[in-house]
Amino acid sequence: MASSAMANGLEEAIEFLPGRLFYVPLKKAPPRIPGTHFFSIDDELMYWNFYLDFGPLNLGHTFVFSETLNKKLAAAAKANEVVYFYSSTNGQRRANAVCILGCWAVLFQNMSAEKAYAPFQRMRFPPFHDATPSFIAFAGPHNVYQRTPQGHVMLTPEHYIPYFKKRNVTLVVRLNDKQYDEKKFLSAGIDHIDLIYPDGTNAPMPILMKFIEACEKTPGAVAVHCKAGLGRTGTCIGAYMMKHHLFSAHELIGWLRLCRPGSVIGPQQQFMEAIESRMHQLNPSKSGSFKGEMVPILSSNGPASPSRGGNIRTTMVSTRSAGASIITNRIISNPQIGLDVNQGDKLNDQKYMRYRNSPKSSTPSGGKMFW
Repeated sequence: MASSAMANGLEEAIEFLPGRLFYVPLKKAPPRIPGTHFFSIDDELMYWNFYLDFGPLNLGHTFVFSETLNKKLAAAAKANEVVYFYSSTNGQRRANAVCILGCWAVLFQNMSAEKAYAPFQRMRFPPFHDATPSFIAFAGPHNVYQRTPQGHVMLTPEHYIPYFKKRNVTLVVRLNDKQYDEKKFLSAGIDHIDLIYPDGTNAPMPILMKFIEACEKTPGAVAVHCKAGLGRTGTCIGAYMMKHHLFSAHELIGWLRLCRPGSVIGPQQQFMEAIESRMHQLNPSKSGSFKGEMVPILSSNGPASPSRGGNIRTTMVSTRSAGASIITNRIISNPQIGLDVNQGDKLNDQKYMRYRNSPKSSTPSGGKMFW
């Protein structure tokens, strides 16, 4: 097999399942070799980036890939063939291909993450951690069900409540400006807090620590949203995961994007790296739980797009409604900042347009949308 591979330009092929499955990066179309079957997902399962992010492919893609590979391996066994899973030599395509292959191995070959990673050690991928099932990331609800001119659907709290009750959600955290009445969640027995800060910016540390503290105190799962449920939402959930599960920033961003593509955007990536060591130091096994002191803060961070400038004064106000404690973080901003142009709106519309315009083959379950 080795000499045949060398003779046909497959010298970079990596044997993943002995005698059954190989991975290989190719610069051109695969050769025709008797007893082999080649397949690729480069043009079928594509990562839709929001900025300069390129992966990993999401859980819906992982499901489709796994079904495809299982069928190909079964057919190859009957035909006495070897399967070659290939990608282009582009570094981003290679990384996504190897990642999704490793996910399949963990799910369907009962491999540990370390064993699935072993054939690719020279590529220096980070180790894998399980993520917490305690969070639900979602796009911010609105008081009225509606569609944007671009076709994006805006749901109401009533749409989410039955699912949240099923998942034992006991707390909803709002990170963006108010667009629905929180009493709708409170009347359903779900606590609600506001920890609002500007779209496209990094969380002020007092807000981040208040978020972590609230998540630690709630008895059930936590549902978190900003405008699109991507940037601010992923950043706050990620900080909790770094503290309690000791994810590195790189591991965390990769896992969050696997679960919810587009999470942690632009400078938020550098922010996660900057707080990594502090979050690890706060791990309960090292220092006990940190109780952040909530004080008024002053920030000069403007939104990442479209404009910058101006000061934002943030105050923390505690109120009580329907028997639940609500911590409200109100933002009083300079009118010149331009917060009415919202990054979350753009991300929601961009996400919808890509799903709508994509071929069926590139969306899981025959074109069904995975939000």
